[in-house]
This record gives sequence, C-alpha cells and structure tokens, in this order.
Amino acid sequence: MEAFLDFNHANMEVAFRLLASAACGLLIGAERELKGKVAGIKTTSLIAIGSCALMVTSIRVSEMQPAGVADPGRIAAQVVSGIGFIGAGAIIQARNVTLGVTTAATLWVAAAIGIVVGTGRIVYGFVITCLVLLILLSTRYVEGYLTKIGYRFCQFNLVLDSEKGSIDGLDRLLSQHIRKIHYREISKNGAEYQYNIAGQLSGKMLDRLVKSLRDVDGITRFHFSEDK
Repeated sequence: MEAFLDFNHANMEVAFRLLASAACGLLIGAERELKGKVAGIKTTSLIAIGSCALMVTSIRVSEMQPAGVADPGRIAAQVVSGIGFIGAGAIIQARNVTLGVTTAATLWVAAAIGIVVGTGRIVYGFVITCLVLLILLSTRYVEGYLTKIGYRFCQFNLVLDSEKGSIDGLDRLLSQHIRKIHYREISKNGAEYQYNIAGQLSGKMLDRLVKSLRDVDGITRFHFSEDK
C-alpha cells in the first residue's frame, strides 16, 4: 500500500501517462462533441484513460513475475477486442441507413492511443492524436470537393397536401434525381401524405432537386439531411 502512496519516480511516470492519455482522449472527444456525436469528451477520455491504466497494470504485473511467465500484451489484446462492444453502441442503423461508424472508429483509436501511452510512448500517442484530428478536421474539405463531383447519401422528409399537389408527380420528381434509392416510405394521414425517401445523388443533382422541390405545389413541410 505504501508503494502506491509513495510518489516516487515510477509512480509519477504512471500518473503522467494517465494524464497524457486523458489529454489525448479529450482532444479527440472535443472534435466529436462539436459535431454533436453520441460519443464526446467524456467517452473518449474515459476509454483512453482506461486502456492506459490496463496497459500500465499489465506491464507492472509482468515485471513482478519471472521472465517469460506473464505476457503484457494479453490485456492489450483484450482491450482491442472489448472496445468493439462500446463502438457497436455508437453505430445506429435504421431504415437501411448506418450512422456512427466514424465515431466507433474514433473510440477504437482512442483505446489504441491509451495503450500506446501506457507503454511509455507518450510522444507517439500525441502524434497519433494529431493525425486523428487532422483526418477528422481536414477531410470535410476533401469530402466537400468530392461530393460536388461524386455522389452523396441524402434523406428527404416531406409532407404534401393532397388537395394542392400530386403525390405521383412528387414521386416522379424524386425518382428522376435520386440515382440509387435505399428506401422509400409513403403514408397518408387525412389529406396529407408523409413521404420519406433516402438515396444517393450527386451534388449538382441535389441542388437542382432542392430548387425543384421548393416550386412544387402542395408541399407544406420539407427537410433533407446528408450523411457525413
């Protein structure tokens, strides 16, 4: 007990590793938090600290055993596989649409950073953190360019007044612009049609479709979102 309470060089080094892993998790979590993702600062920081603590403990336990008896990599292997359960909780799938994969991958990387820092490679941990932030922050501009020349996934939610507009005409308009339809759902409540559709279309076609929908008679509500 006294060994743990004694702030010697070894214990101070462990404390510094934990603080460093927390800082790395906080930086990555801040980016996710700003984008309103399900896993933010608290989640990524806790994962980074937890994996670092387990790695440090694994190394210390192996040092207490005779050479070749304990493998410090066993706990790290369990962390890598175990983080998959948390990552799965960040992935949302509904109506054939999958969201949260990037956040799940971010949690997996946060655990990897904790393991790296736990082994004492603190500089490597911060380098990895910088690379992760570079990818998360800069790729949006690359994606923005690619979506102009490529295809993006969009979801449309519309409400049409059947007395003022035609549901068949609206369906034809959307079908002409959307390249690959993932799902389509049409329901009627009284005099209103609820029209939900999701699929892939190019940036130019999206701009044309949005302008065309604004001119359609009978649309009382209109909302669309892009998967990023």
